Amino acid sequence: MDLQIHSLIKRNTYSGANALVFLATSMIVNAFANTAHNRALTFAVSAMAGLWLAVWSRLVHNLVKAADPWIGPLIGVATLAVLLAALAESPLTLLGAAALLFTSWLPYMAAESAGQALRVWAYHSPLPQARLLYLTAQAAVDTAAIGGIAVLLVTLGDGRTVRLAAALTLTAPLLLARAVHRSEARRVAATAVPETAGRQASVCELTATGRQRRPRR
Repeated sequence: MDLQIHSLIKRNTYSGANALVFLATSMIVNAFANTAHNRALTFAVSAMAGLWLAVWSRLVHNLVKAADPWIGPLIGVATLAVLLAALAESPLTLLGAAALLFTSWLPYMAAESAGQALRVWAYHSPLPQARLLYLTAQAAVDTAAIGGIAVLLVTLGDGRTVRLAAALTLTAPLLLARAVHRSEARRVAATAVPETAGRQASVCELTATGRQRRPRR
């Protein structure tokens, strides 16, 4: 199991990127579910949108983890553009857009912060089932956070049953992809490097912060 996104700034960038796209996608799906007369088509569109969110989440995770220098500024510019567009409409629209963005960002940030604490606990725990407990708890946190956003966005409208079902269909692929992604991570064990050309063997140790350090010679 690796410790994945351990930096607070990186978690903020990751949460902001997911919140922005999740909010936009949910609004589009909700609008489609509100106007479409074919329920099968509505659920199909919702499922495809959920797959898109899963791909986006994995892409952003890889970029943030790799410390891509562009992902943070791009998300900041995109968020600012949304707020400026809302301000051009009216100050009240700006307030609503800011509230929706914050409402979407906060559960993602809480889920990632809780996930980091759970990963550190599982890494240091002597329990043999610590990894399984971590994955189960993280899945529950993700479901409550992301599912809560989807349900909240529906209840802010007319709360129709079709829209609620479409929102749940939207979140299902995303939650499944996040669970699979976390289960793929393996614990990084200390590995020894054999002596070559008279050099002393060294060991890389993974710390609780996710950083690697080499012992002093």
